[in-house]
Amino acid sequence: MPDEDYLRFITPDNQVDPIPDLASAKGQRAVEAQLEEVDLLILDNKSTLCRTGDENAAQDYQPFQEWLLNLRRQGKAVLLIHHSNKAGGSRGTSLMEVPLDTIINLRQPPDYEPSRGLCVEVHFEKHRAIYGEAVEPFEVLYETRDGIAQWTTRGMAEVDLQRVVGLANDGLKQREIHAELNMSLGKVNRLVKEGKSVGLIRA
Repeated sequence: MPDEDYLRFITPDNQVDPIPDLASAKGQRAVEAQLEEVDLLILDNKSTLCRTGDENAAQDYQPFQEWLLNLRRQGKAVLLIHHSNKAGGSRGTSLMEVPLDTIINLRQPPDYEPSRGLCVEVHFEKHRAIYGEAVEPFEVLYETRDGIAQWTTRGMAEVDLQRVVGLANDGLKQREIHAELNMSLGKVNRLVKEGKSVGLIRA
């Protein structure tokens, strides 16, 4: 069993003062004082924790970026959770992505229904130290079966084929599938051909 101090939380629910503003040197020092024997710092989320300055201004992001780089020099890993903008990209200045080793984008599937529970596509948009099959996109599904919580993962190649096969068997043409899934027409045509070749798509 891990020690009681293995996992620590800094939360406004357990303190009188608000969470430190990590865009300020004072807030950074307050958090750093708790990191002496910590290997991984999880920050959830940037917009809530960095409250000083303009999120879109590169110069206002600089102090926070320098703090992250300083933590890296100390051998501490940081997992930074951040919200996307309306277009699906990262909110705020693009400078934020420069020092990061890995950027993972969680996307809602185009055919998502709330009844499925938690279901997201995991896409690696930046990866310095990992490559190949390790950064292939995949789908994650969290559900309860017979009272037991389960995680299920599938590669996006399998997911995309099943989506195209399902719509093709519902009678949709390739261009209609292309519009429905926001998938390139060339990819739809290839997956329809593959589905027919293995007998998944009915004639």
